[in-house]
Amino acid sequence: MNTRPLRFLLPLLTLALSLPVAAQAQTRTSTGRYADGQDGALRLGLFVGPEFASGETGVAVRGDLSTVLTQLAPNVRLDGVLSLGYTHFSLGASDFDATVNLVRLVPTARFVFPVASKVALYGDAGMGLYFGSASYGSVFNRASSNLFGLNMRFAGGAMFDVAPNVRLGAELGVNPYFGDFDQTTTTLMFAAQFRL
Repeated sequence: MNTRPLRFLLPLLTLALSLPVAAQAQTRTSTGRYADGQDGALRLGLFVGPEFASGETGVAVRGDLSTVLTQLAPNVRLDGVLSLGYTHFSLGASDFDATVNLVRLVPTARFVFPVASKVALYGDAGMGLYFGSASYGSVFNRASSNLFGLNMRFAGGAMFDVAPNVRLGAELGVNPYFGDFDQTTTTLMFAAQFRL
């Protein structure tokens, strides 16, 4: 397996994971709260929905851990998000079937635009790694392979506060994969987010 992309990306991933803590501490000590009333607490988001690739539909789930980084403008906030996702694709026929399982780790910048007291729109841009496996063939003759490469996510969505610590939302995303699974997929995710 070629580990050159991994050696290049690991320092970047480490830096991306350390930035939210440093930025959150600096912003909270200077302002206390953000323009839209957020206090910078960690939030856990759970996403589920279909993922579409080359005429096939998979099932995708994702967990997001997010925090406020800084207030960019009166109506624009920057959040840092670490996403861990999983997708399962399955294609079956009477004499042949194929399955693909992918796990993704994607640090993401989230630009949040509050449009009302309990409603916010957002846009995501992130890049990370995926790994997984593919299995294909018939009952009597099967083959499998490991999958590895880069994954990007560009998405837009909306979140609605339904309780002080709970948000519900929806997201439409485009996910380019590079490497062994060379596809660009589309996701339609439904989400619940909880303040930790």
